[in-house]
Amino acid sequence: MGYRSDVVLACAFPTPKKLLQYIAKQRMLPKVGSIDVWKDHLKDDMKIHTVLNKAVEGYTVAMFEAHHWKWDEYYEDVKAIQKFFKSASDHGGAWIEIQVGEDNATSTESDCNSAYYEGEDEDVSQLVLEYLQDNFYTTCEIQSPMRENKLKNVNDFITEVKL
Repeated sequence: MGYRSDVVLACAFPTPKKLLQYIAKQRMLPKVGSIDVWKDHLKDDMKIHTVLNKAVEGYTVAMFEAHHWKWDEYYEDVKAIQKFFKSASDHGGAWIEIQVGEDNATSTESDCNSAYYEGEDEDVSQLVLEYLQDNFYTTCEIQSPMRENKLKNVNDFITEVKL
C-alpha cells in the first residue's frame, strides 16, 4: 500500500480580488502531464477563507486538503497541485504546505516573494506569509482555526467576487 500522508496546501493574498485574479491565471496554465489540476482536483475541493480579523482584514486564503494520499512529488497530480499553490509567491501572495505522515512525522514548507511589493510601506507578502504560518500548524494532525469558520467553495467565491 505504501506510505500515506494528510496534507494541507494553502495560498493567501491581501484581497479577494487578487486571489481571484491568481486563480484565473492559474486555470489557464497547461496541464502537468495528463493532469488538469483545476478540473481534476481543485474545482470541487478547494475552499476559500476571507479573514475578518481587523488587523489583516481582507486577506483571502485558498486551501486544499488531502487525506491519506500517497503524497510524493514524483506523482503528476501532486506536482500539479503543488505548482498551483506554490506559484502564489510569484504573484504577490504566499503559500504553505504541511504534511503529516501515517507515523505522525511532519513537514512544513512556506514562502513568499518580498520583492513583489518593493517600494511599498509594508512587505505585504511577508505579512500574508506570517498569517499563514500563524494559522496552519500541526499537532498529531493538521489544525487550522479557519475550519471553525464557514468556508466557501471556490466556485461560489468566483461567482461572488468578479474581476
